[in-house]
Amino acid sequence: MKSPTSELIVRAAALYLPITVALALVIHRRPDRRRIAGAVVAVAWNLVALLALNVLAQHFGWWTFSTNTAAMAGTPADLWIGWALLWGAVPLLIISERVVLVGVALVATDLVMMPMAAPVVSLGSTWLIGELLCIATCLVPGLLLGRWTARDSHVRRRATLQIVAFGGLLLFVLPTLIFTITGEDWTALVQRPRWQFVLAALIAAPAGAMAVQAVREFAVSGNGTPVPLDPPRRLVTTGPYAYVANPMQLGGTFILAEWGVLLASLAVVAAAVMGALFSAGVAAWNEGSELSQRFGQDWSRYRAEVRLWLPRWRPYTGANATVFVGTTCEPCSDVGRFLARRRPRGLEIAAAEDSSDAMTRITYRMDGLGTETGLAAVGRSVEHVNLAWAIGSWIVRLPLVRPFLQLVADAVGAGPRRLSRGPVTRSDGRPNDLLSDHIS
Repeated sequence: MKSPTSELIVRAAALYLPITVALALVIHRRPDRRRIAGAVVAVAWNLVALLALNVLAQHFGWWTFSTNTAAMAGTPADLWIGWALLWGAVPLLIISERVVLVGVALVATDLVMMPMAAPVVSLGSTWLIGELLCIATCLVPGLLLGRWTARDSHVRRRATLQIVAFGGLLLFVLPTLIFTITGEDWTALVQRPRWQFVLAALIAAPAGAMAVQAVREFAVSGNGTPVPLDPPRRLVTTGPYAYVANPMQLGGTFILAEWGVLLASLAVVAAAVMGALFSAGVAAWNEGSELSQRFGQDWSRYRAEVRLWLPRWRPYTGANATVFVGTTCEPCSDVGRFLARRRPRGLEIAAAEDSSDAMTRITYRMDGLGTETGLAAVGRSVEHVNLAWAIGSWIVRLPLVRPFLQLVADAVGAGPRRLSRGPVTRSDGRPNDLLSDHIS
């Protein structure tokens, strides 16, 4: 028979010991801005992953919790928060260069401590399966994300992991917290017919794609992430930011509000509204002041033309780009004509064969964005047309969608191919000047 006192001791230790260790490390080591950012994102990852893993653990019988007080989704909140701090913040605050060794030590400690938490945790016969899955999906990705952030490396990878983490916080952890307070649950979502999910996905796709591409744009164009302690190094005015100044907040608010409708939860919808009000008020004022200090006149010019929440129809052109189109390739030249007819802003259309560099049939270049080819180059190019085409580009270039569509294009012979260099002439011997226009 368990003792209420022993349960209280275990739960208190699980929460306050990691908090004490983390605070002591901050005071003693005085970590720099990047290491603190790494600790923050590692904790964020573990908050999502550990809560989800514990739901699975209880479903499959890997382990269960013997208390329902102060619990989220059946998981004691103090254990969950302390666990996230121990696996997220502590390894990064100890020393980021040896985070792997610290991770191994944490695994060994966890294997010893799990059976000793009997007053609160009841282990099943297959608990090691859950433990291994927990290490693979919670500890390891969190350590990688934190280490990459602390060392300012692999910006695209850490941006991708941040999308997963913040998406989980928004769509899983936040509703679970709200349900814990209101007594609601996920039943309404489970009982909805399939067609409603399909319709919801179609409605949410533009907002979701905009938010995802905005995070990716921070990484590609700004060499940073949405985390305030890990911001972009340059002002980002491309991609979704060419149309609206707050694409992440706008997309996140719309997605959360629609999610609340699917969950039949007025409280979740209200959370989306309150988040939007906060973002449009206090957050916008603070962000605007910081960006004005960092980017000066560039930020002022941008904000004079791009609104915070209401997207433009035609894009803001902070920098010019060039798309090189193969004129000896009939489908490619059709793409060039298509773009030219729609008068893209800030995009020069040039013949790939006339370039001094070896080019693929369609190549897109912009300072700060590097080079894109194939389907990605077409997508980048139509972003210069208008909002409708830009939304289509954001959806097509989603991380899992674009590789699949590019594979299909490659299979039918529409993939990127190298072109020979030199002047391009038509069959009648005259120069091909179809793509020589600079349309600004």
